[in-house]
Amino acid sequence: MSKWKMPPVDHPVHAMIRDTDFAALTAARVAKLPTMSQARAHARDAFRIGPSVNAYTALVLRDDGAIVLKTFGRRGGHRTRWNFGFFPTPPSAIDEELRQLMAVV
Repeated sequence: MSKWKMPPVDHPVHAMIRDTDFAALTAARVAKLPTMSQARAHARDAFRIGPSVNAYTALVLRDDGAIVLKTFGRRGGHRTRWNFGFFPTPPSAIDEELRQLMAVV
């Protein structure tokens, strides 16, 4: 069983993601996911570059550590399409562990 809350097969979000992408997520990859402000900036860039782009969808790492699929609109609105849940180790704990490792070396 997956540690992620995946959408059912008949849900529209299911077509946007692959289960294998989540199976391959490691703590380091989760820590590299964009935050809400970074994803919003990426969306603005995408809208500026492509005038025909009407929506921008991205996996976002929320401040509380949850991974969500967000869609950003051209006028600045955003909607959470799916909440996949939390990575077993919160990113702040990963940062602390890395700091401790760096201090030892």
